[in-house]
Amino acid sequence: MEALQSLRSLASAVESARLNGSLALPDMLDRYRIADLPLAARLADAHRMSWWNDYQFEALNAHSALSGMFNGIRVVGSDSWQAIEVVLSEPLIGLESVRQAREFLEISGLLRFPRYRTLTVQEKRRRVKRLIRDNEPPASVKKAQNLVHRYEKLLRVLIAQGMEQAYGESWSEARLPVCDCKKLLRKTLEGEESVLDHADYIHYELIMCHDEHFEAVFAVGYTDIDELRRTIKRLAQLRARSHHGRAFTSEDLRELVTLWRAMEAGFEAFIDDIVLDS
Repeated sequence: MEALQSLRSLASAVESARLNGSLALPDMLDRYRIADLPLAARLADAHRMSWWNDYQFEALNAHSALSGMFNGIRVVGSDSWQAIEVVLSEPLIGLESVRQAREFLEISGLLRFPRYRTLTVQEKRRRVKRLIRDNEPPASVKKAQNLVHRYEKLLRVLIAQGMEQAYGESWSEARLPVCDCKKLLRKTLEGEESVLDHADYIHYELIMCHDEHFEAVFAVGYTDIDELRRTIKRLAQLRARSHHGRAFTSEDLRELVTLWRAMEAGFEAFIDDIVLDS
């Protein structure tokens, strides 16, 4: 009861000081003025400190209003900077140590330390789900991934088809070591997988741009081996951007589509001119 009476007495003192004009604030801060009762509660906290003097009341009011401003704005504009400069231009009189200044700033609400707590399992689960939802790939990435998936599968089929026609059914055992792709032969195949299902763009490049392979198989669809090599390298870079969470722009999508269409134009040469019409 005594504490409540003391708080009411301080609130009355705050109101009186405000009416007498001793708690004037910069125009920018006036709208963030702390109400009498909350300011009285801060004043009560200050009175418990050995360093407190009543002449510090005005500074407490200004710093409390500044804290309220930070809580109430979303963008720090020129008025905000002006209010900050006005408050900082007045020295903190009567505070003789960093500890005392810290206590003063804590009471005003300006100095706030982060609070930690242990999250529940449900909270963790909700945060993980939100993070997954927030990181859903944009439409351009989804289109790129779908496009790459289709073209890569077709490219592997056509490479295997062309190499088999030129070097026979055992082309992988005979030709992969020749073009530095023998490590693919060590892969364990499951189900209907082929050796090229474990290939990457570096393997596509090594196989297609090997001088003998290019001349025997791929020159029918592409006339410039160096351009083919550069195209495959660039497609690899664009695939990495779209599939590994990196920045992927609309310009990247345009380039990806264009280069795969160029590759597609060469694919047509690998399709037999005559088929058995059953």
